[in-house]
Amino acid sequence: MEEGRKNDTDAKNYIQKDILDLTTEDLKGYDAVVDAFGAWTAETLPLHSKTTQHLADILSGTDVRLFGGRRSRISLCKSGAYDSSS
Repeated sequence: MEEGRKNDTDAKNYIQKDILDLTTEDLKGYDAVVDAFGAWTAETLPLHSKTTQHLADILSGTDVRLFGGRRSRISLCKSGAYDSSS
């Protein structure tokens, strides 16, 4: 996500950082992660596999579920509250 961008949704629990900087510790306590990273050009397409693999790696062995998405941000679900505006 863009640095300095503020949360302009009703989501009370969210994380704002580069997807490749997310850690297992960051995602503790969340129920699900939606991978909605957008890669629309030949140059950015390899990033889709890289970000998906990173999320799969950091969530491996946890109870957090990983779902695919279609937009350019990820959404994190925690205690029934989620960011659906992405």
